Amino acid sequence: MVATISAAGLLSMASVAQAQSEDKVFPPDIAESVAKYGARGDGTTDDTAAIQAAVIGDRTPQGQPDYYSPRPRMVYFPPGKYLVADTIKWLGDALQLQGSGASTVIQLADAAPGFGDAAKRKPIFQTTDGNYSFKQHVWDFTIDTGKGNAGAVGIDWIANNVGALRNLTIRSGDGKSATGIDLTRQWPGPALIRDVSIDGFDVGIDVAQAEYGMTLENVTVQHVNVAAIRNRDNVLAVRHLKTTDAPLAVDNQTTSSMLILLDSELSGTGPNAIANQ
Repeated sequence: MVATISAAGLLSMASVAQAQSEDKVFPPDIAESVAKYGARGDGTTDDTAAIQAAVIGDRTPQGQPDYYSPRPRMVYFPPGKYLVADTIKWLGDALQLQGSGASTVIQLADAAPGFGDAAKRKPIFQTTDGNYSFKQHVWDFTIDTGKGNAGAVGIDWIANNVGALRNLTIRSGDGKSATGIDLTRQWPGPALIRDVSIDGFDVGIDVAQAEYGMTLENVTVQHVNVAAIRNRDNVLAVRHLKTTDAPLAVDNQTTSSMLILLDSELSGTGPNAIANQ
């Protein structure tokens, strides 16, 4: 079943890929490279500890919850495939993880310890909790959850007031991981998800909480097992969404779940596959 909502100007998956095609380079006076901390990006070395060290850097607490100095902070990932085997956790706010484009891949090891239980979701990246999680950005990456990681989440992301996921491909290596983008902790938004492609997973984008609202633009979700977007109580403003091969394109789970949808093409695999509300 296919539904089109004012589909003029719909961004295709090819257009999203094109937006990621040019390598981006950042000098060290703008962004610290993960290579400085020992990350190799060769696809075989476990870079988990090096990336975690780069994310934290030399930040120190500044009295207010989740405020750390230096602030803001940018961490750059040069082209390469960075193998990880555990969750990379934020420290504080105002952090940007900046890839070079499609040539930067964060690869979860196959059958990584702790990622195998579908009932216990475990992210590759996880931002700070709460409503002090300001200015959290992840740009210009591919994130791959590998194979045999049924509980894996591409990114568990909370950003408040300002924050963006941009120019990302988030994919499951075997189509059996849990979630591409997890926005179920308190409190996601206002923030932006733009030029993002999600492939595989049970749920493409999983959103919860009544505060504070998310904006999505130029997002494609395909080959999901449960729903492309699942929303519990949040308010989503969505433009240029394309879904394919999804049992349910939009799952608004409660009467307070709201979604404004423009210029989009929703395709599902069953007679009631577009939306449940």
